[in-house]
Amino acid sequence: MSSSGASGADPETSTPSHPELLARHAAALDLFGRRVHDILDDQWDHPTPCADWNVRDLVAHLVSEQLWAPPLLAGGTMESVG
Repeated sequence: MSSSGASGADPETSTPSHPELLARHAAALDLFGRRVHDILDDQWDHPTPCADWNVRDLVAHLVSEQLWAPPLLAGGTMESVG
């Protein structure tokens, strides 16, 4: 798939369909998971482009964001989810 997506629409300026969003999300999670599995034991404390965050901090942040997303998308509020 090109950077413009399967539909040819610019992902920065158009709203993808529900199935396309689900496919993009699944692909992103798969890619992220593969990258995390490739992290070596001695790399978890390495710095990242995010100031003051090491690899462990960044991975933990991204995982925690994904954990609250499903209940929020199911109708929960920030107060009930977070």
